[in-house]
Amino acid sequence: MGSRLTEHFTFDELTDSPHHPGMVAINRQAALTDMVVMDGLRETAELLELIRAAAGRYFHRELVVRVTSGFRCHQLNALVGGSATSQHRLGQAADWYLIDPTDGNMVDPKLVFGWLVLSGLSRRWHQCYLDIRRHFIHVGVATGREDGQWWYLLPNGARVKEV
Repeated sequence: MGSRLTEHFTFDELTDSPHHPGMVAINRQAALTDMVVMDGLRETAELLELIRAAAGRYFHRELVVRVTSGFRCHQLNALVGGSATSQHRLGQAADWYLIDPTDGNMVDPKLVFGWLVLSGLSRRWHQCYLDIRRHFIHVGVATGREDGQWWYLLPNGARVKEV
């Protein structure tokens, strides 16, 4: 499909599954047939646009948001060991990291996360965490409940506010 959800994010990008390519068609079909998911994908893409623009201003250069996981249908979510109540199931969450296009390297996720928590964008997310073991940041769109939560996810699964 490849259609744009926002200027920099596509449906394909937010429904891809690089580690489970056999699930991509099933995942995309599930998203296309559920308007709640499609609305969630648009909201997530809009939040990622805000993060991308703010990161560019903060780091004084254009950066690329590389999404590693967006929407997950029931089967894909179970396959990756996701929570049954994950916002990924509604298209309302993404796991991502920043790439510096000048050298192709990942921007240090700890540095990005520290900036993000202090950026003033927390009112736009429900939860945001840095997965220290897998080097990605998870962000879920604001839902109206307990919004603005953040933590570090340690390799042992513990959630902490400081590392």
